[in-house]
Amino acid sequence: MMSETGIAEQAASNGHAREEISQPGFASRVFRGVARQLQARIPAADLDERDPDYIRDSLPRLWLASS
Repeated sequence: MMSETGIAEQAASNGHAREEISQPGFASRVFRGVARQLQARIPAADLDERDPDYIRDSLPRLWLASS
């Protein structure tokens, strides 16, 4: 049975180094990539074009739906 240091040394000699803990994992890299794509597709909010009457009419329904 090989000790863990032996396995690590063998992996390093084969060109496969241990992954460092500080490096982000695959899932976090995918998540960041998807987040960047979504942010690129969402237009910036222009608050000058908001409709106060629509907001006033919609707000009670939105509060009901969120609770």
